[in-house]
Amino acid sequence: MNGRAAPALLLAALIGAAGPAGAACRLALALAFDVSASVDAREYRLMMDGTAEALRDSQVRRAALSDLPIALAAYVWAGRREQAIAVDWVLIESETDLAEFADRLGAFRDRQAIP
Repeated sequence: MNGRAAPALLLAALIGAAGPAGAACRLALALAFDVSASVDAREYRLMMDGTAEALRDSQVRRAALSDLPIALAAYVWAGRREQAIAVDWVLIESETDLAEFADRLGAFRDRQAIP
């Protein structure tokens, strides 16, 4: 397995973890990205673009859409009082929902959005 496949497999495993029967959403997963000073621009793009790519992976799509919907959100943080929402909560009910979430995450460029 190459290094690029690992994030997709991890997301597929997390998303595939079934929640309680009858729940409106079987999983609510908040993706958190460290954007502190120790993270350079290349590492930042690798995190955001790599996660967006993993969300487009066929195994992740199958896991996300296999049963009840999942909810996803993403935020960036640099410290206790330094956070910003990259993508607010989205209920993933279709391939389009998942693709749009991945697109929005990959397009999030504003590291400076943190107060």
